[in-house]
Amino acid sequence: MRKWQTIMWAAAVGLLASGGTERAAEAGIIHHEPSGIDETDRSQYLGWDQESDQTVVGQAGGSSIDFYLTDHGDLHFDSYETSVLTTASVSITAAKLQAGDPIGPDAFFSVPGWGFAWTTRSGQFDPSSSGFLGVRIRKAGLWHYGWAEVAFAGTRQAIRGWAYEDQPGVGLQAGQIAAQGLSVGAVPEPASFATLGLGALLTAVGSRRRRRRGGSMPT
Repeated sequence: MRKWQTIMWAAAVGLLASGGTERAAEAGIIHHEPSGIDETDRSQYLGWDQESDQTVVGQAGGSSIDFYLTDHGDLHFDSYETSVLTTASVSITAAKLQAGDPIGPDAFFSVPGWGFAWTTRSGQFDPSSSGFLGVRIRKAGLWHYGWAEVAFAGTRQAIRGWAYEDQPGVGLQAGQIAAQGLSVGAVPEPASFATLGLGALLTAVGSRRRRRRGGSMPT
């Protein structure tokens, strides 16, 4: 009996050691909504940082801002560290995407050295329209794909939100903020599995002890 109990306790400890501690979150889509100003008059620049919730009005040289909606109907960006999905292989027209459109390695992106792309001026966005931009950013030398939701209405322009895939080289869909088919909270954390397993083992040990004392279960 003591030997059996020792084995069960060892298994319980093993569960805690292997799955009981919380693991780091797996790579996935990182979504941001603007924490600052998200709408300006179109006579101003409106910029955002794809890797945070930061926005800025006006040009901020040397900052972490990745993209700017300008005062003259186009999008500005650092052409060597960021780029925008375009309508053709050699184009300065930003593609206007709808929710669900694919963004990834197979898409056309602006070429290095071209740090702008048309949006409302000679572009696919009307002065009163909204849609998604496909973008990519370079991190540690590797491209990460993402999107930004923009809107234009008369003399106003706005940035509503943006996201990017934390895993390099992996595409996503315009407007996507989570992995397809997964719901946050629907899958137990590894620690939860371990706790459930430990509870079952301890219950089994206690039940065996009670049966032992009552003489109903031979060993």
